[in-house]
Amino acid sequence: MLIISDELIENSRFAYIVFETAQSSDSIELEFANPAARKLLNFERLNNSSLTYLADSNPSIKQLEQLLDKFKASESGYKRYTVRLAGDFYTTHFTQLSHRRVLLEMVKEFEHDLSETTHELKRPIQNIKTLTETLLRGAKDDALMCSKFLNSINDEVDRLGDMVQNLLKLSSIDTVEGAVFFANVNLKDITLNELENIKEKAELNALNLDFNCDKSVNLFCDKDLASHLIANLLDNAVKYNVGGGSIVINLDDKALRIINTTNALKEADLTKLFNKFYRSQNSNGIKGSGLGLAIVQKIVDVHGWKLSASLLAESQFEIAVDF
Repeated sequence: MLIISDELIENSRFAYIVFETAQSSDSIELEFANPAARKLLNFERLNNSSLTYLADSNPSIKQLEQLLDKFKASESGYKRYTVRLAGDFYTTHFTQLSHRRVLLEMVKEFEHDLSETTHELKRPIQNIKTLTETLLRGAKDDALMCSKFLNSINDEVDRLGDMVQNLLKLSSIDTVEGAVFFANVNLKDITLNELENIKEKAELNALNLDFNCDKSVNLFCDKDLASHLIANLLDNAVKYNVGGGSIVINLDDKALRIINTTNALKEADLTKLFNKFYRSQNSNGIKGSGLGLAIVQKIVDVHGWKLSASLLAESQFEIAVDF
């Protein structure tokens, strides 16, 4: 979060609110709201600055109250969520300014996301149309050509379906509706289960799997999201590996680290890996939507963990989740 002047906040097109816990109680007050925030949340001035009072009659403020509660429960100094306000989607950034004060920044980003998503969805749809038109023009009469084109159409439909499912997953993680259920979870058991799921793919590519975990690793987290995170990371480790390569998984109570051999990545890719729809130029021919690591990043953000990626010697790639 950038530190900017009061004047810039006051005149910004982005919405800014400062919440403050009252000294004499646990009640939350709206200490400050710039004009963009007041317009977005449909109130002209703070006649009564009690958050609970304002939330009772304003659904948008009620949503922000829920997100604030979620942020405070996370015990993190910074969190990012997505919320729908007044018919549009906003990315909300919560920053702990002090023990009692929290800054909220709301940025309208749905237009950009929609444009980017539409562009990516058009690709498989256009490919399906082109293949279908070629079949209709006569390729269907050649048995081998017909079979080849139908398999290509099937692949594009699978790609489109995967993309839609991943987009829905991304959308659900950050929204208020996408509830996160924290519980004491054994990550070793989850990892063993996900390793079993990729075992056949690994064997087909002659990959060596090495899992190192001396004891049970119990974390307070969302079990389904943790499973999704580990499944995505292991799937990528198999997908972007090399024949006869290796995957090493190291797990303890401080971090999950996965190291795999690969020729698909370069140093320049590392800063973009977790962006939506990003795919390395060296990943041509490898099926994927470019959303798997974006989902991993969202899951890491929800839990307040840290995600990093690095290239090691001898074409080895490491991705780490620090708890």
